Amino acid sequence: MSIPTTLIWEGVTNYLQREAIAEVFALAGQFPPAPRSYLTYIDKKVLDNPSVFFGAERLLKDLDAIEERWTCGFAPEELADFLQSFHLRLVEDKSAEDYRENYSDGQAPEGYEFYHVAWP
Repeated sequence: MSIPTTLIWEGVTNYLQREAIAEVFALAGQFPPAPRSYLTYIDKKVLDNPSVFFGAERLLKDLDAIEERWTCGFAPEELADFLQSFHLRLVEDKSAEDYRENYSDGQAPEGYEFYHVAWP
């Protein structure tokens, strides 16, 4: 297949098992050339120790109350290697703090520092 493809995963990966994410990236890695991809993901630390992030404990409690559980996160320093295993190269990875600093007028509220946007 030689049709240009874009894979957009916004707010998806944190609800899946890592194996399911791997299957999608394995498929994406087979496209010549590999599709442009954009994804959001949560820092694995929010699942292991939510108290390190402002508002995360309450958010996870609220999600649990509506039976919406997060199951997968990535350590930001490990994402490039994970993607490389599918012949994908991490181009950029921005945390919520990064994109607030670069794209907001300084009025964005605090919180969700555990969220990342990545461009493989």
